Amino acid sequence: MPACFVHINIDSASRSSTLLQPFSSHKPYPKMASSSSSAPNCNRSFDVFLSFRGEDTRYSFTDHLFVILEGRGIHTFRDHKLERGEDIEQELLGIIERSRFSIIVFSERYADSRWCLDELIKIMECRKEKGQVVLPVFYHVDPSDVRKQTRSFERAFAKHEITVDEEKVQRWKAAMAEATNIGGWHVIKDNDILNIEEEDNDDLDVLYAATRRSEGFSQGRIRRHRGSVPGHRMVSRDRVEGHERLYRDYFATPSVYESFFRRRFRMSRPLFLRIVNEVEQYDSYFIQRTDAVGVLGLSSLQKITATYRILAYGTPADSVDEYIRIGESTAIDNLRRFVKAVIAMFGDHYLRSPNNIDIARLLQTGEQRGFPGMLGSIDCMHWKWKNCPTAWQGMYTGHCHEPTIILEAVASQDLWIWHAFFGLPGSLNDINVLARSPVFTLLANGHAPPVNFIINGHEYKMGYYLVDGIYPNWSTFVKTIPCPQGLKKKHFAKAQESARKDVERAFKVLQARFAIVRGPARFWDEETLADIMKACIIMHNMVIEDEGDIGNNDFDGSDANPPVEVSHAYTPELEDFMQTHYQIRDSVTHSQLQSDLIEHLCERHGN
Repeated sequence: MPACFVHINIDSASRSSTLLQPFSSHKPYPKMASSSSSAPNCNRSFDVFLSFRGEDTRYSFTDHLFVILEGRGIHTFRDHKLERGEDIEQELLGIIERSRFSIIVFSERYADSRWCLDELIKIMECRKEKGQVVLPVFYHVDPSDVRKQTRSFERAFAKHEITVDEEKVQRWKAAMAEATNIGGWHVIKDNDILNIEEEDNDDLDVLYAATRRSEGFSQGRIRRHRGSVPGHRMVSRDRVEGHERLYRDYFATPSVYESFFRRRFRMSRPLFLRIVNEVEQYDSYFIQRTDAVGVLGLSSLQKITATYRILAYGTPADSVDEYIRIGESTAIDNLRRFVKAVIAMFGDHYLRSPNNIDIARLLQTGEQRGFPGMLGSIDCMHWKWKNCPTAWQGMYTGHCHEPTIILEAVASQDLWIWHAFFGLPGSLNDINVLARSPVFTLLANGHAPPVNFIINGHEYKMGYYLVDGIYPNWSTFVKTIPCPQGLKKKHFAKAQESARKDVERAFKVLQARFAIVRGPARFWDEETLADIMKACIIMHNMVIEDEGDIGNNDFDGSDANPPVEVSHAYTPELEDFMQTHYQIRDSVTHSQLQSDLIEHLCERHGN
């Protein structure tokens, strides 16, 4: 056994049925507990079944153990291999029966999961009836706590006794006690698992030798042809080594560059792992698997880390190959899939229009800054398109004298971006973009939350945005005064221009956080560029929420875009729409609002 693992040898009588005997790869297959199944079954689906609590160990110990087992050619099951729509519980129990070995990873919250406890019962039944070899791993828990069911395990079973019948709880406890009487590993540090292959590990040798022998593998029968593209050169990148290095550097506890994680990934590690988990659930492409010739593929951490490096540093796709061990074409495919997954999983919440709670918070912030009724500031940003097709360059070239794509955005003081309209060519100005923008669509259709406020004795029923001088004189915009005369107007112009910088600061922070939207865009199609911009804005808002008291956790996206009934007859709704349309563009209200704000700021500032 490696020195970094503590060998738990509780019941010496059970050692003959475990993998913890000093076998080597040339010794015979270990004797099973049941004589009826002393020979391995070649038709079983998996060599090893991993039973673990996902929230505790999925992206740490279990993930790396899976990589090592697969790297040794041991076909290992973990729960992500189930297809959507299956009867998951019955499928899991069936896979346990068809597996030759089971590894149980006991973690602090293992007993909280009823699924884990049901798996444990099934595993122990298969050990008795089918002679399945069982190996327990005690991950950051004392084996005596697991055996005696104390501390976190005692609390978990106490909760189960309230909602589950007593007989089943007793079966869970008995199975757990029986499992702890088998010799196993006690993992004290995450880095311990990294030394499995560096030591003379007998247990993995037994797994490897038994698997190869049962499947009849021989060196002469392994396919040597890699790839199906004529003339394609196969590069042996050693992906497993790349995953191990990445894991040690950033995801182990402790990791080599733990203090640099926020700087290099642009977010905290818990938030990053949350995104990884959601992306894996949405797109199975990011789940690690073996290919048709038995070569272990890239892990989800490698794929998503490569994407983050491209987004955060704006580097070419082939620049991540040396460290992460991923090819250029694979990195580009990862990027395209990742941004689509982020938009699908998080877009409804983090690109939502302000709801009632958001409006109340924005109005409170505006009141504190001297602008009652303010919902934020609006402006446009240009993103250079380096690989714009030659035929389109005239349409996309404007005042920047090079092809660009325009982003229109609304931002608040906390730099949360509430509205993002992207994709119009750079030859347009802000007024042209506004004419095509859906920023006032909900308001015009009567679906926006109400905004009512009083300034200088005048009542207003629509919120407004701070803008620069190019925008029109609408009642929903408040512009500065180009050449202010008098102290009141000078103070108003100074306050308006200061608050209006929120959206410009949001653009700069977005570009600093994700350098890909600051430098020239290297993709050829507009759809990919739009997905990249939306995904970066979503993750920008996620970071703001994660690092401050921002956002509404009770948001319900079901009513974000209420259905609109189409009618060709004259209806009151059409009249209301036209009236609201003209109210938004009312220049008289714009002038009145500006005058009232000048007086309000003067009174607030004092004579």
